[in-house]
Amino acid sequence: MRLEEKKKRGAFLIHERGDSLYEIGADQKFTIGGEGCTVALSELVGVALEIRFDGDELHLIPRAPGVCHHQGKPLDEPAVACAGDEVHVAGERLTLGVEAPFDVPKRRALSHDELLARIREELARAERTLRPASLLLIRLSRQDSIRFHEIAAAALREGDLFAANAPNEALVFLPDTAEREAALVILRLMERNSIKATIGVAHFPSHGSDRDSLLFAARAALVEALEGGRTLAVAKPVEMDEKARWLSIDPLLGEALDRCRDLLHQKHSLFIVGERHTGRAVVLHRLARELEKAGKKIARFDAKALSLQHEIDPQLFEALESGAVVIVHEIDSLGLSLQSTLADAIEERRRDGVFLASAAQDPEELVRARRFDEHLYRVLDPASVHLPPLRRRQRELIPLAQRILAEISPRRAPRFSPSAIVRIRGYSWPGNLLELHHALHRAERLSRGGELLAEYFPSDLFGESAEEESRLRSHVGDLERDTIIKALAETNHNQTHAAKKLGISRRSLIYKMEKYGLKAPPRANHPSPVR
Repeated sequence: MRLEEKKKRGAFLIHERGDSLYEIGADQKFTIGGEGCTVALSELVGVALEIRFDGDELHLIPRAPGVCHHQGKPLDEPAVACAGDEVHVAGERLTLGVEAPFDVPKRRALSHDELLARIREELARAERTLRPASLLLIRLSRQDSIRFHEIAAAALREGDLFAANAPNEALVFLPDTAEREAALVILRLMERNSIKATIGVAHFPSHGSDRDSLLFAARAALVEALEGGRTLAVAKPVEMDEKARWLSIDPLLGEALDRCRDLLHQKHSLFIVGERHTGRAVVLHRLARELEKAGKKIARFDAKALSLQHEIDPQLFEALESGAVVIVHEIDSLGLSLQSTLADAIEERRRDGVFLASAAQDPEELVRARRFDEHLYRVLDPASVHLPPLRRRQRELIPLAQRILAEISPRRAPRFSPSAIVRIRGYSWPGNLLELHHALHRAERLSRGGELLAEYFPSDLFGESAEEESRLRSHVGDLERDTIIKALAETNHNQTHAAKKLGISRRSLIYKMEKYGLKAPPRANHPSPVR
């Protein structure tokens, strides 16, 4: 028969003694036992085990009690096996395999890192085209976790993205989808397939303009849904009170806040300078709260929104005239023409009100680079407080991560393995505090109460220095470890299914897990030979 004439894919069995390989055809009666069986073992008489393959699943049917074991456990009743499973018959080890499907699946769940990279790209597109997008964090039961990804692959649109985030958690990103529509899509998907889940929804741009903000908002919404016993919760438009917890977690932000208080006694204008998610908004929020309690009126404005409008909001002019505290987020994202307009307004209308702003770069350096209006800088004459990124806070990084972990898991904060500390301190953390927060949440769930391993954290896989290039071997090992841990996470740590996903035997997977310290070496559980 020619290969193209096969109607169904087949399975096969490998007998380790002699490296013999036996084909198991679809709907064939395949037997293991004494003389006359498909696989004849001299120690047996009659049929000990029958194997049937229906084109999708391998069915094990024991015919002799006490002789067969499946995955190290006695096989006394019919069972379904997976590719890579091991069967022992009279002490002989046999490994089962299944041929690749004839039809290549059109879609698959992305890995966690692939999804995060794609979300960043999609959000950049959404910002350029002014289109909405939604991010959903979904908590599933163990049995529904794998099934959900199969259903999502078939039901979601081609451009929709999904991946496992951690055991029993999935991430779904729906481009060009508003929050209400996103909620309806997922709820219908769950209802039609009888899947029980709890869902947190975050929406671009309402809940954040970047990936880490949306992940933070979706996590907060999921926690709200879980605590309230609800199926779904949508993130609140402003989660600043939630983010303000960083002041008690990160001592540097407390020190920055004290410095800001001191400077406001000397200056009427203050800039908080730092990269995204270094805590700028948190410090500004706390300052605004304190000034509000002191009887000051607060007026908040977002420079990115003003840039989209191509004009200064008239309410900003009113706030300047009334002496209110004016807060402008991301002031360096204003175009130069709007900065010039703002400078004129401040010069003409401002009373003694306080002017607070956040900026990604030092305004003095931006003035020298002609990317910030010199007139605006002279009119404001601001003091500046700088918040360094995490990559420049190496000595504080692990203590900070431990404090965040204590917030995430107050009853039992897991410890970091030495390799995890190396990975955390070697990563650049472009998303700063929020990216670290998400990574620790995910690592805590992946650890399942055990040690936090390097594989649970992101890494800058290839550096530019010669030293990095000379460590290629260790990077390849890191990549293999990452691939294994992702497969385990996506299959709820089911070794059989993870091995199938990786295209290796379960035995090979266990060896690699032991090699990379992903689990303690298992105690021997193979049955004694039956004679």
